[in-house]
Amino acid sequence: LIPNTVSKMTLWSLQQPDEFYDESKNQKTFGGGIWNMLASELQFTSEQKKTLLGMRHGIRAQRRNVAECLRILKELESRVGSNFDSMQRQMDMVMSTITPTQQA
Repeated sequence: LIPNTVSKMTLWSLQQPDEFYDESKNQKTFGGGIWNMLASELQFTSEQKKTLLGMRHGIRAQRRNVAECLRILKELESRVGSNFDSMQRQMDMVMSTITPTQQA
């Protein structure tokens, strides 16, 4: 399941520091902002904004979990590769020890 662009943008926006969500400051300082635009484009209600902002901690934790899973997978890939290399060397030694007739 791959999130669409709007979902990715929403998840990214929920990673930002608190001032990112200050809509009045963004409007006054920048004439808007990504959060303002996202909230407007998706027509978030005040309750939806509050709920989404309340999810920020959990989303950050989930991103850390995903990063850790990817790190573990990379380590596993490395270990599996090392194991296959070791097995190949051992089999090469076995095959070089026995005669061609014994290999068949």
